[in-house]
Amino acid sequence: MPKEDASAAGYYNLFSEWSRSELEEFLREHGEPGPPRNTPLELLRARCADVAEEEANRQRRARAHAESRQVAAPITGPDNRKRAFICGINYIGTSMQLSGCINDARCMHYLLCHRLGFQENSILFMADDHPDPSRRPTKANIMAGLGWLVRDLRPGDSLVFHYSGHGSQQRDVTGTERDGRSETLVPLDGRYAGQISDDMINQIIVRPLPEGVKLHAIIDACHSGTMLNLPFRAPCVGGSLSWHSEYPSQLVASKGTSGGFAVQFSASSDHEYAADTASLSGTGVPTGAATYSFIHAVEKKGLNISYGELVTEMFFTLASAGLSQVQGGGSDPFYGSLFSGGGSFRGQTPSISANYAFDLAFPLKF
Repeated sequence: MPKEDASAAGYYNLFSEWSRSELEEFLREHGEPGPPRNTPLELLRARCADVAEEEANRQRRARAHAESRQVAAPITGPDNRKRAFICGINYIGTSMQLSGCINDARCMHYLLCHRLGFQENSILFMADDHPDPSRRPTKANIMAGLGWLVRDLRPGDSLVFHYSGHGSQQRDVTGTERDGRSETLVPLDGRYAGQISDDMINQIIVRPLPEGVKLHAIIDACHSGTMLNLPFRAPCVGGSLSWHSEYPSQLVASKGTSGGFAVQFSASSDHEYAADTASLSGTGVPTGAATYSFIHAVEKKGLNISYGELVTEMFFTLASAGLSQVQGGGSDPFYGSLFSGGGSFRGQTPSISANYAFDLAFPLKF
């Protein structure tokens, strides 16, 4: 992908393979008036390139401004050792639009502040309807947020990363994925800025974790099973959990931490989709099924719930709504809209992954 300050000519090459309908949709997504029907493709590509360049430069300025005042309010007080980065993306106004992801982010924010002891000034919150451009989940802003999450770590720090939005896959170029595919997060501007791969996430927020620091990630997205590339995973199959290694023994160390503890709760296995639905809340409010089931488990069982109980509760909540791996049904909106394919949703398998296999009866501690 071109760098953020690349020339319009560089962006023109990026759009060279796009169809007329894709170019017109890109302009609509960025608030541009619809071009005349017979506008030549060359002019459409040139206008898209100009818009992309303007947007990239705007993001660069916004990020420089954010960095000048820090990407989030500094953590204050000697006892405030908890920090969280929450990201919800609905892709408003695009063909990829979702309904429940921003709701997920707000619910997770409430859980952290009102149940788990996080302070408002230690949470970085991003959503595509945020009035501050530096808090909108573009690729550049998400990458900056991940960097902020692991900045100046000390023993005793507790970190949380929650993401609700689209997840996808791309060809694995490292040769380490068994299925030949890397999992990715899809930023708000992912169609032209690029996606964020599991390798990137692992290098930014997993590998640097020192001894005495713990990270809990909740990823509510399609193809999210190994989104952090953690070496051990326990999918909940039929309500039962069992650890297995995701990588050959010679690669396990390279996917782990620098002594810290990293755990991921995922909405689905790598080959599965994840539901965005209004069927769980009981009020018709749309949510991500995994985020809802995660929060519901903590609220139902209390703060002494074990890691294993939490994932099992997620499984049975999904099963009760017909969304578990064995009971699912319906269409997958992301696959159909993004790839124009005919994929179908067959249910999702929640799982837990970590940098080492531990006793799942251990109480959940943020």
